[in-house]
Amino acid sequence: MARVLHTLLLFLVRLALKIRVWGYWSLIYGYCALCTTAALLKLCWNIVLRPTTTFQWGTRETPPACLNDTSLGTHCYVRIKESGLRFHYVAAGERGKPLMLFLHGFPEFWFSWRYQLREFKSEFRVVAIDMRGYGESDLPLSTESYHLDYLVTDVKDIVEYLGKKCVCHLYITQSAGVCCDRVSGQK
Repeated sequence: MARVLHTLLLFLVRLALKIRVWGYWSLIYGYCALCTTAALLKLCWNIVLRPTTTFQWGTRETPPACLNDTSLGTHCYVRIKESGLRFHYVAAGERGKPLMLFLHGFPEFWFSWRYQLREFKSEFRVVAIDMRGYGESDLPLSTESYHLDYLVTDVKDIVEYLGKKCVCHLYITQSAGVCCDRVSGQK
């Protein structure tokens, strides 16, 4: 009798746990389905009311205020002789201090280095570059212009323009790493 009661009690506890887990996930998926339905209904309503403007791309007249924050540094431009492209960069810190260069990867731009610019500008001359085709830098004419040799030349020319023979500290993200290896290898 005790064994039957023990088995029955164990069965009921397991069943209650399974019902509890099933109920939890039902609530989660139900909430997701409700949010998706609301978003799709809103989209359909916008398509009915404004069919020509629902998926229209809007251009800002002025950049967001965070991009013009003076605590990040000054916005400057340099035109590279070899490629003829104009590069945008943000620089902070005194000119005589060691250079700390920041290169972003795909799909970022100089703003991804905002925290580092604020942090290191007291000890270094910090420069965050918009690589070719990103941010406010010029877009090259062809995709072949993104070849690694061109990117390396861009970085070297910008460093020369900044009045330095070498970079003391070079920080990179993802795809800029290959360019960094080439720049450091060719001194």
